[in-house]
Amino acid sequence: MNIKRYPVNDPKSKAYKDLIQKAQKQLKETGCASFPNFFTDLAVEQAANEAKKSAKRAFVTDSKHNAFQLPGQDENYPETHPRNLMMRTRVASIAYDELDRQGPVYKLYNDKNFINFVKKVINKQKPLYRLGDPLGACTINVFRPGWYHAWHFDE
Repeated sequence: MNIKRYPVNDPKSKAYKDLIQKAQKQLKETGCASFPNFFTDLAVEQAANEAKKSAKRAFVTDSKHNAFQLPGQDENYPETHPRNLMMRTRVASIAYDELDRQGPVYKLYNDKNFINFVKKVINKQKPLYRLGDPLGACTINVFRPGWYHAWHFDE
């Protein structure tokens, strides 16, 4: 993490509190908080190299679904309804259990300062948990030429 720009490891500092306040404001106004250059250039390079190295063995998905990630048509809705608009997704994924334990993606996902930072940004009072799925907890998507992930609501 670029802790000089985003001091997520120093929750008592004024810079941290200002960062939280700014992120919460962005989230409230636009529905999205943005953190440009959250990874250092070195971490971006390391993550990209990890993805390139692992891409050959990534699990491939090639499916048709709607925005709700449901298959098939539902006769309760017209053909033109979003429930029945089928789109193709073709993507490969590097699973969590295949991530480099020393790599920046794995480290970020498991960093307690980061999860506490996210908790503060979204103003959550109750505990925030990481996904317990050993494959899907944190993944890297791999897109080959002509591949894409159709628009969807996350599960």
